[in-house]
Amino acid sequence: MHLGEKIKLARVNRGYTQQELADGIRRTRALLSHIEQTGKVNYHTLSAISKFLKISAEDIELIDKKQIFAKPISVTENDLLKQEITALKNEIELLKELLETKDKVIKLYEKKK
Repeated sequence: MHLGEKIKLARVNRGYTQQELADGIRRTRALLSHIEQTGKVNYHTLSAISKFLKISAEDIELIDKKQIFAKPISVTENDLLKQEITALKNEIELLKELLETKDKVIKLYEKKK
């Protein structure tokens, strides 16, 4: 297994497309495809890839020897994050309503004076 295939495994494990990784490291998708197909990558690009994927370059190189790298976010964790975002959006809407109600109460209070 050459380095490009290992990079692909790490990328897929993290849940990124070639385009997302390419954008994240400010390279082209075509270059990333070339790297994954040939295994030819320069030090700077490999460093950028490893930083983006949050895995050391050494661990990428050892993927076939040890299949140990940080667990990707699972569907369950993604669902929890989506639920939390939805809950926060709902809370924001409730806070907006509270502010509107507060303003109405203040106006009513001022009219009674």
